[in-house]
Amino acid sequence: DFELAIRSSFTTHNFGMPTGGVGESIQGSNRWTRLTRVEPDLVQNGDMTCTVLGHEFAQGSPDSETSYSFTPETGKIDMREQHRHILLKFESNTLNGSFEAGKVIIHTEPGDNRT
Repeated sequence: DFELAIRSSFTTHNFGMPTGGVGESIQGSNRWTRLTRVEPDLVQNGDMTCTVLGHEFAQGSPDSETSYSFTPETGKIDMREQHRHILLKFESNTLNGSFEAGKVIIHTEPGDNRT
């Protein structure tokens, strides 16, 4: 018998603060978004990865990818990522692995001004 893992993933929508933050008008400062922590609320079997996909424009392709591995016991993933727009991709590629997403919490703050 030969067994293979089946790669499975989901990706969030874009998020970021390109106009200075939540609730600010389009005239706000053009800022990057700093992602400092992800709290993965997943019921999972096996290890998973959280990949930060950063890009310059909403319709642009990711120009940066950084992956962080986590286990079912991981309560938080500390990071220091900064991009104008961010997507998070959660992925499992473990034999007999599975996952169900709950309420994943992200911690962000305004980043540097964009020039």
